[in-house]
Amino acid sequence: MEVILNIPLHYLVAALLLWLLGFYWLVKHPEWIAALVLAFFFFMPALVDLAFGGKKIPTGQLTLLIFGPPLLASMLIRKTIVKLVDVALLLAYAACIAMAILVNGLSFWEVKSALVPVFFALLIYLSIHSRPALYRLLWVYVLLILVNTIVQGLQRAGFMWAYLPSELEVAQAGGFVRGVGLSGHFAMAGLYAVVVFPIAATLFVFAGNLRQRILAVVLGLIGLAGVVFAVLRAALIGAVLGGIDVLWRRRSVRTLSAVGAMLVLSLVLTVVIPPLHEAALAMLTHATTIDDSARNRPRLAEMGLAAWEESPILGGGPNAVDRHVGFPADPHNTFVNVLAETGVVGLGVFLTVLGRAYFSAVRAIHRGYRQEGTALAGALVATLPVAFFHSLNYIVLFWFVPALCLALGRLPKQRHAGMVPMTGKKHAIGKKRHEKTTLFRGAGGLSSIQS
Repeated sequence: MEVILNIPLHYLVAALLLWLLGFYWLVKHPEWIAALVLAFFFFMPALVDLAFGGKKIPTGQLTLLIFGPPLLASMLIRKTIVKLVDVALLLAYAACIAMAILVNGLSFWEVKSALVPVFFALLIYLSIHSRPALYRLLWVYVLLILVNTIVQGLQRAGFMWAYLPSELEVAQAGGFVRGVGLSGHFAMAGLYAVVVFPIAATLFVFAGNLRQRILAVVLGLIGLAGVVFAVLRAALIGAVLGGIDVLWRRRSVRTLSAVGAMLVLSLVLTVVIPPLHEAALAMLTHATTIDDSARNRPRLAEMGLAAWEESPILGGGPNAVDRHVGFPADPHNTFVNVLAETGVVGLGVFLTVLGRAYFSAVRAIHRGYRQEGTALAGALVATLPVAFFHSLNYIVLFWFVPALCLALGRLPKQRHAGMVPMTGKKHAIGKKRHEKTTLFRGAGGLSSIQS
């Protein structure tokens, strides 16, 4: 609480007024709690650098204080039904982190931020109560990535003022100009952008008209540009694997032709648009070069495994690798980092969360959420290569897709409208319901009840 009171008074007053004004609305529309939390963490690097002069702020405490009460009120009013297994798994992983902190005698208040990603995932999971709510949150995510991609493009074009002060040290990591956007690091920028790619691919292969295909191409371009501007090889691999996962679920001649068209269009765009062309050449050079970063990855992983050997069951707690080597270090592998910090128990729970998230999305495909499940399963697959080459367990937005997959898995089963003849008034009601449950309403949809 003392840390929160150190925040400038005008920020606290403004936040309190906004909270009081928006409380009732947030209770009625809890998906906007998820959207605001998402935006809050997305803009956090910029807030820390520009608004708070680089000082750390208690993001977890503020998030729970601001959004916890309206979310709890909304759940009580709506009588929200959750799957206890999902909540138990997320809390079990939080317990693994807390246990590692206690066993290793660490100061809980100094490393409590390690628990923030789990509570972020819980807030996202509990806020999504319906199909339209899921769509609205995805729209917000896409808009955030659009903003980030534009800033990345400005950075790639040589406008140094577009970098945050804390980003300047990674602006040319590995000898390449990196488009970081507002994310704080090029690995995060690539991670955020790659999520858009499977969503765009799903929309394209399920498209029912030209307008939907154009929208899919625009989304695909946003994702492609974000990945290429970041010059992140792992994200490029993720985009390919995520696209393959989507296409595997939509096997048809039309899909193959759509893939060919998207590949040709991507090549044309990377040749025609100068900033994209330059970034693509840098990506090609980076992908075909074994640089110092690539050569050091095995050594960094060994360093993480050596830290794990000191406490193999429960792990060494947050920053275990740093304490093992005596200086700030990163194994550049999420799974090794989780193993070092929470032991085999924590890694087992972590992998179970990811596995359940993926299969929740897959099962949702057979429960009437064919396109949503396809898109989110592909998005989760797309993030895994980035997680394999970078430590992301404390990157809050890394947990966004698993949380959405779990949330999709708990939504009520959809009845296919085509199975029930609708005429007259019933048909009108069904049509109205269909319009309300269409993603990207007004431009066609990623999903509809009649899919």
